[in-house]
Amino acid sequence: MKAMFSSPLLKPGLIALAVTLAMPLQGQAAETATGANLVDALQALGGPSAGLRKAHAHGVCFTGSFTPDSASAAAITKSPAYTASTSYPVSGRFSMGGPNPHAPDNAKEGRGLAVRLTPNADASMDLVLASTPMFAAATPDEFLELLTTVKSGDKEKIGAFMKTHDAPGRQHAWLEARPVYASFATTPYYGIHAFRFVNAAGKITMGKIVTTPVGEATGLSDAEAKAKGGDFLAAELAGRVAKGPAKIDVAVQIAEAGDSLNDPTKDWPDTRKTVHLGTLNIEKAGGTACVGEVFMPTAVTEGVELGTDPILPMRATAYAVSYGRRLSGK
Repeated sequence: MKAMFSSPLLKPGLIALAVTLAMPLQGQAAETATGANLVDALQALGGPSAGLRKAHAHGVCFTGSFTPDSASAAAITKSPAYTASTSYPVSGRFSMGGPNPHAPDNAKEGRGLAVRLTPNADASMDLVLASTPMFAAATPDEFLELLTTVKSGDKEKIGAFMKTHDAPGRQHAWLEARPVYASFATTPYYGIHAFRFVNAAGKITMGKIVTTPVGEATGLSDAEAKAKGGDFLAAELAGRVAKGPAKIDVAVQIAEAGDSLNDPTKDWPDTRKTVHLGTLNIEKAGGTACVGEVFMPTAVTEGVELGTDPILPMRATAYAVSYGRRLSGK
């Protein structure tokens, strides 16, 4: 999965997660989804992965900065990540989705963006985003069932699952309806979870993170994508930022009545109001700065609180399992 924590604020959380790695998620019976069996299922799909991430295995590190739009952000959050008065350094990782470390860059598959926002020594938060605004399962058990069903290779079993679970099909349709983007930096990314954003007055606003590349979200034709081959995005990003920072606007999409707050398979209409939080500046690509990192979707600062959807804590638990296996070379 996406993924040594560099922030001392995150290490206690990792220790706490490690205590629960062999336990089912709260409220679930034994033999249902756990961090361990979810990672087992991903490894089974992806093949040999010793020392690698168990999902989003194929990717590239980057460093840069984040420029908060404090005047805009303060309306919905007191988070120092978004209300700091000056730009600050960040690090992160772009990736292709799935457990395959050789996933082809020119496929219409999901991509990921993970970035650590550390505005000061006492605050650190991770954004873990995807190139689709919906997840493929509503609950950990459903996700485990999806993974094991696909791994079975049984066409009848897979077909029966898809008939009763529409989220994988909707996610696939989303990707098929869009081009292969020419760059990691020109791909739009989305948060699939709703968070509570709390401002200085204590007002709570429910929202999801959305990003927009500054400039054109350049897509490739099918012929252009085929000609690019399966491994071009890292080199493209390095060449792009050598000419100047690649910029990505970060905003919060605001929930309205009727929007699901606890089901990550349900995306919200793109007509929802957004509040600009700041701009991510990708300044250097490549290197190993992110190789030993794990980016946690539950790592937040004050002014941002976790929502209630059950996939979010599952991701944190599974990421910790994946991280532990990665460190041990498994």
